[in-house]
Amino acid sequence: MKRVRLFVLSALCASLLFPLYAQVPELPEGLDPEAAFLARLSGLFRAEDPTSIYDFDVYDEKVEFILDGSWETRLDGALSISFDGESPVIAIVPPVFSQTVDLSSWVFINKTWYFESNFTEKFTKNTVAAGYIGNDETPVKHVRLGNSGITFPGIYPFVRVGGGTAIAPGIMGTFAGDSWNADAIVRYDAAASRLLVLSGMNEVTDTLVPVTALTSGKWFVLPDAPVTGSVSVYVTDDEGTIRETNGRRWRELNAAEFRVYG
Repeated sequence: MKRVRLFVLSALCASLLFPLYAQVPELPEGLDPEAAFLARLSGLFRAEDPTSIYDFDVYDEKVEFILDGSWETRLDGALSISFDGESPVIAIVPPVFSQTVDLSSWVFINKTWYFESNFTEKFTKNTVAAGYIGNDETPVKHVRLGNSGITFPGIYPFVRVGGGTAIAPGIMGTFAGDSWNADAIVRYDAAASRLLVLSGMNEVTDTLVPVTALTSGKWFVLPDAPVTGSVSVYVTDDEGTIRETNGRRWRELNAAEFRVYG
């Protein structure tokens, strides 16, 4: 008995819901997009959701699509037969698939939204970017999100950001009004810090030279100071009396040929 009651109740609900749905009026024609959107949110009209955000034809003037470059694919293999005596020897090299891509694409929709991509050097330097371009009436002039072309304008003398040519993800924006303009950038740069020591107009660098290496120069700085005791200095000399196992000759300088400060 319980199963029969549940079946009758569900059938009754279905019969009540169907007339209510059938009585919902269609969305009036001729409404602008904003009014149609508000009408749909009110629940008073019935309309199906669009299948896509934009719908364009192939020859639509509101869309620019550019595809430039090349995409080369290859399948290389080999088969060789050699005769050694009376029996032939067959050697097979399995086919190898390879591809070379140098391709760039550009899509511009409604002269507002754009998308670009570049695939080069065996997909090792791929770049993608999407953006928005405003007009004279909008405060947002340009917004770009991607891993290339994220730059900051050089009109500000106190800001030096640089970059833009290397692959670095980020976002940039340009905004302006009747009497103001502003720029913003957020970018990740894979940079490393470097210490630079200057002495006047010259850069000071430290070079670690092993004892077994040859070094030529005029001034040498010893790692320990002050120096105590006697110091012996040897230089290479083809007429030197000290010979290494590899045949190199050395000569010891006398005290008048060098000086130690410290």
